[in-house]
Amino acid sequence: MSLKNKKRKSSAKKAPKKTNKKSNDGATDTDIVSVKDIINYLSSLRFFVIVLTAIALIASIGTVIGQNLTEAAYIEQYGAGLYEKLKLFSVTDIYHSSYFNALLLLLVINLILCTIKFAPMRLRQVFLKKEKKKKYPLTKRLTSKVPKEVGVSKITKILITPLLRPFQRFSIKEDGDKTELTTEPRPYLVLGAFIVHIGIILIIIGGLISSLFGMSGEMTILEGSSSNEVYIKSGFVHRLDFEITLDKFTFDTYKDGTPKEYRSDITFSGKENKTTATLKVNHPAKFEGIRFYQTNYGIVFDSAKISIYSKTGEKIYSGIIQERMVEEIEDREIKFFLIGFYENLHNQGPMAHIAVLDDNKKYDVLASPDPLEFREPIEGVEDELRFVLDDYNLTPYSGISAISEPGLPLVWAGFILLSVGFLFPLLSFLGSFKVVMTNGGDKTGAPLTIEVFGSPGRIKGDFPNKFNKLVSEIEGNLC
Repeated sequence: MSLKNKKRKSSAKKAPKKTNKKSNDGATDTDIVSVKDIINYLSSLRFFVIVLTAIALIASIGTVIGQNLTEAAYIEQYGAGLYEKLKLFSVTDIYHSSYFNALLLLLVINLILCTIKFAPMRLRQVFLKKEKKKKYPLTKRLTSKVPKEVGVSKITKILITPLLRPFQRFSIKEDGDKTELTTEPRPYLVLGAFIVHIGIILIIIGGLISSLFGMSGEMTILEGSSSNEVYIKSGFVHRLDFEITLDKFTFDTYKDGTPKEYRSDITFSGKENKTTATLKVNHPAKFEGIRFYQTNYGIVFDSAKISIYSKTGEKIYSGIIQERMVEEIEDREIKFFLIGFYENLHNQGPMAHIAVLDDNKKYDVLASPDPLEFREPIEGVEDELRFVLDDYNLTPYSGISAISEPGLPLVWAGFILLSVGFLFPLLSFLGSFKVVMTNGGDKTGAPLTIEVFGSPGRIKGDFPNKFNKLVSEIEGNLC
């Protein structure tokens, strides 16, 4: 046997045999993923980048494709077939879709696990009593003839900034003929990143709560009528647990006709309480956790009084009709209904658009106050009847936005923490200073030795200029 074969044989003997131990359920050890592995992956930077990239891609689609438009607008732009597909996958309301909310939830999980993972280290930095010896790369030596007590008093005033006092830790130590004055950022400022994480988590959770349990839509209420229906942009109708009555709508203008103010006096009628409020632009009202805003106004057609004459001039019908309400002349087997109303059609005055069903024949007519003008059928069908618009009723309406955001307090709390968290690192950039004074000119006659030390911390920035400015200020006051 050759030497090479012997070596191969011996190495084969030494190599451990690979075993795949099976657990009770038949899975091998290599197939089992521990809870710790899952937590490590969910808290990893890689998972964060994947989720954030997915959110960015979906958000970009939501930017390209308009959100919460009308059905007609989508069909006109994309066609009926593509619109149905967009609607099926919630692309028309992508920021309230289940998959977008799921991605936000995964992002929250990642941030929470990361925060928990690094919290002990940050908290130890704050509450650890053992102080590490700080290095001061910048130094300057000065001498002064003022008494040490005077020097301590003046340098204390120089080192302490009243506005930044809550964020600076100042101390004085006496060691024989030495007096040491130090100022440095307070330890809790290292929690900036920790606080930012918590702020982001609260903002996302608040947004998720508002998305899942909140509501945003429009209401149109006629003066003197009530409603509890909120029309959501996605096409759904949300019914409130209470009624809103538009008691009065007021529209004020300036002398030149420019709109001055429009105001809605409304009444909220709940199961247990009833209250009144006034809605103005930028002056919302709140009831049972829902905020109501004045958004628009207008005048809507309510009803019309119509008279119908035969060819011979005989009046065969007179009554008040409303849109889409079918009326019938029984003895003539004629049905008709109001399709729409125009206040000033083609500058020829008010017109009522009426559809007529006469002996299985359908045609449209326009009824005006003057039947001799513009009374030909729209589709050119010769009508046997003459329709006259005797009167009509227009009622003002108020457009009201109804918004419920149960997660808003969390969002505001998150923004506050986010601001504080970003402020902390800026304050920690102030750096650390130490001034050591030795001997005493007031006792020994020897000059007072002043040593100034400076440490910028992690980021230098313009710290050298701050250090030189401090040295110059000490020189100007003591030397």
